[in-house]
Amino acid sequence: MSKRSKLLREENNESEKKLSKETNDVLTDIVVYIRNGNISDYSQELVRRDITQMLIDGENRGLSAAEIVGEDYKAFCDAVISEMPQLSPTQRVLTGIRDVLPAICAGCAIWTVFSVIGQLIKGGDWTHVPLTVSELITGVCIVLMAVLIVVYITKNVFAERPMKIILSVIAVLCIAAAAYLLIPNSTTAVLMSPHIAAILAFIVVVYIIYRILDEALD
Repeated sequence: MSKRSKLLREENNESEKKLSKETNDVLTDIVVYIRNGNISDYSQELVRRDITQMLIDGENRGLSAAEIVGEDYKAFCDAVISEMPQLSPTQRVLTGIRDVLPAICAGCAIWTVFSVIGQLIKGGDWTHVPLTVSELITGVCIVLMAVLIVVYITKNVFAERPMKIILSVIAVLCIAAAAYLLIPNSTTAVLMSPHIAAILAFIVVVYIIYRILDEALD
């Protein structure tokens, strides 16, 4: 996120404090939904700023959130988002890649730490971290599950459909379980054993790519 977006986000965070709890709860749902809009981070913060100011002005006149923006919050958000510059297909793909990169960094870091601890306990070579088929499958499934849950929540924040979230999680877990059962020796088959320095370098490179995309897509 660029400096201008960060500054605007901080301003928006401060402005939200002027709202009542009830209106702030509505604004939170609106902001969550906007995060899924096909617009840049800066445009999201611009929309958030304008809506926040609308709600503040309305509350000062004694109006509720529904009276200010209407009963259909989703339709209101869609109308506002449609007025903003839309991301191109390429930008949309790059945005999706950018949003997944932090999860990859976190996953690699967690895998490395636990693998090193395991190697130290076993008395093995902790400088090389083995990656088994099961670990790779688990990592991919966790990232996929996290992305699906976030996308679903942002798209359906105004609808109470928790069962679909549960079903999505179960589906991903079933895929992981099936892979364990169908792939022979998945827990012991080692794909590679990179040096810990190579893993750290990979994490740094992925993070740099994330920062570059984050700045470019703002």
